[in-house]
Amino acid sequence: EVATSAYQTPASLRSMLRAVTDDMVNVFVGIVALAAVFAFRSIPQAKRYFDAAIQNGQGLVRMEYADNFDGGEKLAQLEIARKAFEQAIETNPTFATSYYKLGHVYNQLASLQPELSDGFIEKAVATYERLNEVNPHYSEVHLNLAIMYWEQSRRTANDADSLKLTEHAYSEITEAARQ
Repeated sequence: EVATSAYQTPASLRSMLRAVTDDMVNVFVGIVALAAVFAFRSIPQAKRYFDAAIQNGQGLVRMEYADNFDGGEKLAQLEIARKAFEQAIETNPTFATSYYKLGHVYNQLASLQPELSDGFIEKAVATYERLNEVNPHYSEVHLNLAIMYWEQSRRTANDADSLKLTEHAYSEITEAARQ
């Protein structure tokens, strides 16, 4: 019986190195392919995020600009801001800042248009609640929800409904304080 030697011939060593090199090339090609897939998937997503950020920025500028006016011009600037924030949310439904600012715009519109305030307060509440779903750790949302629920409770004639809204307000303010 012939004993096998631990010594490898140069031909077998070359064969082993070629196999290792081929494996390394295959791994490298796989990594490059994965990076290409990620890049092609990420580029459109990055563009959507960028577009939403531009729209959000336009809304912020209009909100700031509205502070310089009263009456009709202030309403017009807030409407432009509202549309910009809504567009940013449509473009990127996870853009938390746009929800927060949109709720704030609804709140301002409610205070400027008393005859429409109930509808704007409901929209502000719905917007803040959606923000809470998108990002439950956005601490300012709880304070603003508490304010909106309290405002709704003050406007509600039904005592039972008013009590429920006051309890919601208390729950949200407690959560704001906890965070």
